[in-house]
Amino acid sequence: MDFEVIAVRPVSGTVDVAAVARWLDAQPFVFKDPIEDQTWHLSATRGEMKMHREQRIADPGRFPLGLVVTVSPQVVGLGGPVDSGVLARAYQFLAWLAGDREWTVMIDWGPVEPLGDPRRLFPAVLPDLVTLDDAGLVDSLADGSRVRWDDQRVTDARVVLIVHSSGRWRLARGVLAKGPRVMAGRLTPAALDAWLHAIAEVDTQDPALAFAHRNPNLTVEFPEDSEPDYLEIDPAAPPPHCEALVAMVTRWLAALDAWTPPAVLDELGPVGVG
Repeated sequence: MDFEVIAVRPVSGTVDVAAVARWLDAQPFVFKDPIEDQTWHLSATRGEMKMHREQRIADPGRFPLGLVVTVSPQVVGLGGPVDSGVLARAYQFLAWLAGDREWTVMIDWGPVEPLGDPRRLFPAVLPDLVTLDDAGLVDSLADGSRVRWDDQRVTDARVVLIVHSSGRWRLARGVLAKGPRVMAGRLTPAALDAWLHAIAEVDTQDPALAFAHRNPNLTVEFPEDSEPDYLEIDPAAPPPHCEALVAMVTRWLAALDAWTPPAVLDELGPVGVG
């Protein structure tokens, strides 16, 4: 946003404080401030939210980075130092807020004007919400498990594909790789079933997959109790129990290389970029 704070007010009536609170409380990237009443804090992702909440508790005298939202029957205020990910969340919130009634907006204590389409308040390019939703796949998730395919055979075009057992997937690519640097989405139900079956077939104890080198060209990280197994797979000649896994990843990477918006891919579903 090209301003420090904004204040939005309904053209008629009052703010439904309870409804706004319910929406904010339901978002995994938001926490309710433990000190200030009727105040919430928006971050870009769940992981950032947890970090900012811990910072707020540790230092009650200051707000961490992110967007502060205050709610009263008269006005909803937004302000704070933010990055592009938080801007996308701010727009997500305002788009919901403005969905069923007319509002006015005051920007940096300037004149009051109709809010209209809140998208006009933000930069032309914002991160895709699907990408933000799946950013946490890079870190460990509390529920389920993930498989991480890390291909460094071409260093500057490194490809990291992460697939979670929920069906969420995320692709990150090196600086010389073609296409968007980050892509994310959710497998179709049929593709998820096939993926989980392929994962179940892999024998992580096969000596042929031993993690033997400090910087291998291609590794696959499997969840294994509390510590992951790191396997080395040659995609040109995988063991029989890895063939289905390699075939799926190879097919998906080729589809993502050829993807153009807004195409929906047969197995990977709608694709978000960031």
